[in-house]
Amino acid sequence: MHPDHLRFAQQSLASFIDVAIQRIAFSGESVYRYTISANSIKDAACLTRLKNSVIQDYESYFAMMGVTAMYNEAFDVLNITLNLNTCVLTPQQSDALTIAMSTFRVEHM
Repeated sequence: MHPDHLRFAQQSLASFIDVAIQRIAFSGESVYRYTISANSIKDAACLTRLKNSVIQDYESYFAMMGVTAMYNEAFDVLNITLNLNTCVLTPQQSDALTIAMSTFRVEHM
């Protein structure tokens, strides 16, 4: 995976996880869906065309992190399904998730 694409995938995933953690404190839901446009992926490494190998690299990266990613050719987006119960978290994200889940329990149970 090209370093620019890896950096973009890592930043995107970190943002998705951080937002999901914030949302779980209010909703209690642990599964969220996001998209990354093909244009965003192309812009990450100044590409004019998105090759299948690049799409496969993204799908593989997200799979390695416990996140489902599937390219939707009709809409030219990468569909991301993030489950906070099964995705790979950093220590900071794990701490934030614990606090968010505790907040939900206190306020809703």
